[in-house]
Amino acid sequence: HDANNIVEDPITVECQAGLFDLSLSSDASFLATADERGTISLFKKGTQGFGQETDLTRFRLAARSIEFSPSDRFLAAAGDDGVIRIINVADRSVAKDVTAKVAVKSVCYDPTEAYMGAFLVDGSLNIYDVDQEYQHVFELKDLAPKMSPDSPVLGKMSWFPGSGKHLAVPANSKVTVLNRDSWEEDYSLQGQHKHPVSVVTYSPNGKYIVSADESVLVVWDVLKRAPVQTHLPRATISGISWSPVTNALAMMDTDGFLFMCSSVIPTNMVAPVANLSLIHI
Repeated sequence: HDANNIVEDPITVECQAGLFDLSLSSDASFLATADERGTISLFKKGTQGFGQETDLTRFRLAARSIEFSPSDRFLAAAGDDGVIRIINVADRSVAKDVTAKVAVKSVCYDPTEAYMGAFLVDGSLNIYDVDQEYQHVFELKDLAPKMSPDSPVLGKMSWFPGSGKHLAVPANSKVTVLNRDSWEEDYSLQGQHKHPVSVVTYSPNGKYIVSADESVLVVWDVLKRAPVQTHLPRATISGISWSPVTNALAMMDTDGFLFMCSSVIPTNMVAPVANLSLIHI
């Protein structure tokens, strides 16, 4: 979809199997997909939309998560195999396989490309140092109950935009926010969720966080550590994306519906796309 004209007919990309995740490069020239057969595919944008360029790699089991690094140098992919595969985008080669102890629900690079986070099915968060060839540097256990690989709890986390100084992680009935300098908990957002949180994402300026579990979506004011508003979606939310230019939120649910929420933040509050340098968090 064109973010500036959501009602315009979308570009359709033909895939060979059901998708569990996708990632768009920073310049929107490449689209990568992870599917139920374990295939990681790369599509290149042309005059007629995205056309498949190649299958980059294949896991034995389902691929659940995929993400371009901020520089677009690397593509991290992971899933039920318990392996995080780092692909060199320039030559399409496998740069490294990082072994996780169990199946991986999600992976996420920090904005400075110094670290990568991975959320595992045992409910743990694991941090890897990118510059040290993805050496494992931190683990936080028991954030959420143990789950099966196909659990609707997706473990999607979010780094603070720009600096990456905080990492917001879904936890059991709350959002845990870690300080990147110490990996200790700075604060948590709680009191609104009754189930394990599945998806967390910062607004473009870091002023707000949206979190979703199987039955409720909550918009939080980060400074006040308080909810701005809550929504009861028609089905479990599987993906959230803030508009980079307007006060709007795009959401996808597990039934396959895409919908937009406009005026997410009340007009008497700081907009989610305001100048980040003017906000001290």
